[in-house]
Amino acid sequence: MADSVRYNDWFDKALKDLESAKILFEHDGDNAIVSFHCQQAIEKALKAFILRKKSNL
Repeated sequence: MADSVRYNDWFDKALKDLESAKILFEHDGDNAIVSFHCQQAIEKALKAFILRKKSNL
C-alpha cells in the first residue's frame, strides 16, 4: 500500500476516534472511555504525521 494512502487511513481513523469521543462526551459517557478515544485519536494522528513526513513507520 502506498504511504500516502496509509497516511490518509491513519488520519481518517484518528478523526473517527475523535468523533466517537465527542459523541460519548456529549451523552455523558464514561470518562475512561472518552479519554481512551481521545488517546487513540492522538496516537493515530501522530502516526499519520510521521508517515507524511518520513514515509515510513
